[in-house]
Amino acid sequence: TGTGSQASNALSVISATIAYASQHRLSYNVVVVLRHDMHLKQNLGKMVLDLFTSSSGAFDRFLFAFNMSKQYRFYPDRMPDTLEVMSGRYLPAFQSMLNDGAAQWPGGWPGERIWKALELYVGREHMGLLDPD
Repeated sequence: TGTGSQASNALSVISATIAYASQHRLSYNVVVVLRHDMHLKQNLGKMVLDLFTSSSGAFDRFLFAFNMSKQYRFYPDRMPDTLEVMSGRYLPAFQSMLNDGAAQWPGGWPGERIWKALELYVGREHMGLLDPD
């Protein structure tokens, strides 16, 4: 991946987060990944907290913001790569997807094919949308 690419930046942060947790014997219940150029128009804190508490603290999902509109869908499961909310247990899967993707996608980042890329590591049954409606 190129210096400063989306993939290399994401891999650096995810790898540092995993290393920090390991070094300090920590675990993360929920991890939110937000693309650097995004501006939130609403507070996601309550939504993320509700996801965790509604699962009685056993949050085991990898969620995307929303499905791309059908008008522009050129392939199934097209998702924006702007926001991901995941159980901390999927950090290594996310890291592996980034490591393995270096040769698969331009710049090492799957872009809107991120669902398909992560499905191999996380399993479709653990994936979904933040707001399925």
